[in-house]
Amino acid sequence: MVLELDEEIQVSEGGRTVPMTKYQAIVIGFVHGAVKGNHKDRQLLLNIMKNHRDIDVFEMDETDQQALNELFERQQTMLDSK
Repeated sequence: MVLELDEEIQVSEGGRTVPMTKYQAIVIGFVHGAVKGNHKDRQLLLNIMKNHRDIDVFEMDETDQQALNELFERQQTMLDSK
């Protein structure tokens, strides 16, 4: 299977043909889906990143959540004042 995913294909991207591996094409598809709000694509992409890259998953603690809430409140106040 790994050899199959390493096979290079031609993909149409932005009106031009771009060479990439099948693996890259699949990951790009997940990225596009995740950006569009597809929850399954987002979860699959995070799993790929966790399994194939050395990344730490960010876990929000109470301080992070409070800072995020304060930011949202400030943004809402700015929007309401316009």
